[in-house]
Amino acid sequence: MIMLMSIIIFIMMNNSFGLTPYMFTSTAMLTTTLPMAMIMWLSINMMSWTKKTSKTMTHMIPENTPMMLSPFMSIIELISNIIRPITLSVRLTANMMAGHLIINLISSTCEKMT
Repeated sequence: MIMLMSIIIFIMMNNSFGLTPYMFTSTAMLTTTLPMAMIMWLSINMMSWTKKTSKTMTHMIPENTPMMLSPFMSIIELISNIIRPITLSVRLTANMMAGHLIINLISSTCEKMT
């Protein structure tokens, strides 16, 4: 709970710094989102593997999968689980950058019109 609250406060403070004109937030950069995603992903996976190993392993194989495909599907699920923090942090960075770029484009257009 303490870790969750500290991350929420960290993100809120960094995003509030982005409200100043012509300044990107640090959460809009991959150097911030990727380490945060990796730390959270590692801690959650380590807790799930140590506390509920059998339940975690059952999530690696989708339901109603034929026995012949089970080893292949578990490898695919493992790879997708490993890649997940990277893809989510890149997606978050792209969304934050796109929002800031749109705001900058609109504000520069409004300045040129006046």
